[in-house]
Amino acid sequence: MKTAIIGCGAIGQRLCELVPQLVPEVGLAVVAERQEAHAALRERLDSRVLLVSSPDALIEAGVTLAIECAGHAALRGYGPTLLRRGIDLMVVSVGALADAPTETLLHRAAVDGGSKIRIPSGAAGGLDVLTSARLAGLESVAYRCVKPPAAWQGTPAQTMVALESLSESTVFYSASAREAARLFPQNANFAASVALAGVGFDNTTVELCADPKATRNTHSVHAKGVFGDIAFQINGISLATNAKTSLLTPYSVVRMLMNLCRPVALA
Repeated sequence: MKTAIIGCGAIGQRLCELVPQLVPEVGLAVVAERQEAHAALRERLDSRVLLVSSPDALIEAGVTLAIECAGHAALRGYGPTLLRRGIDLMVVSVGALADAPTETLLHRAAVDGGSKIRIPSGAAGGLDVLTSARLAGLESVAYRCVKPPAAWQGTPAQTMVALESLSESTVFYSASAREAARLFPQNANFAASVALAGVGFDNTTVELCADPKATRNTHSVHAKGVFGDIAFQINGISLATNAKTSLLTPYSVVRMLMNLCRPVALA
């Protein structure tokens, strides 16, 4: 398996460390990043890793799997081209699929190229049981995200609530998962994953909350259906290099890589 990483920010850099250590059978051969970042990356990456800056260069390198962790624009820029050429794509920026034209474009490209779009769970636990519940008969799914005010800096939350002066936990946004994922692309990947596993973007309700007493990111999911009730909560720690990203996100990618290339896979 000749593998590429698209984007070498906080998640991509961590994957460059983890994949050779934990899944050495995966050949991490190429990193795609903006040309201006190549010089700095060259000092940190294994000398055998090829640096490129376009989807055509990834194709020419002969990769069979690309891991996108560069954001919505990069997914739209790289994804369709790679999928049409038969290259499987692992999508970390799953919130981009809340945009229906983007989801349709990627799906059609995968069908045309005979390739697969793979979505790791990221910070979202419980997706296996939620998907099973959907098959059994899922009626409603509600998701609530609580983070420290600092984790909402640089997002539209700044115009919705006075983050610097909060004294108590405050819900500043309630909407569907589709709207939440569009408006908060760096914070709502969890909501998007829950929506895809459950009742869809338009029928999944989302509450976003800033809590000055919070020290971790708390994700709560409640689902109901003919099978009964599901409730789970994750109190996660962010990556040291990015407060908006769960520490677990790169490990979920590693887990999916293990499932793809090892004889025993835990679904």
